[in-house]
Amino acid sequence: IMITIECKHTAAIEKALIAKFNEYYDCIAGNEYFEVSDEAKMINLFVDTVMYHMNQNAIPTADDWMRRFGLNK
Repeated sequence: IMITIECKHTAAIEKALIAKFNEYYDCIAGNEYFEVSDEAKMINLFVDTVMYHMNQNAIPTADDWMRRFGLNK
């Protein structure tokens, strides 16, 4: 299975994903290939981990919020 999500801070998120996957799954090759018995749980872990880290980057000002959501003047 290959899943991609566009995000900032990809190196930090990748590091967090690898750490999370190492907690739950056996690494079978390199740093990023894991033996998984339940693919749905793996997908949920991936999405939950990425979304958690994406949401850690709070929008500091109203102007930044407007720009982020394409609502700038």
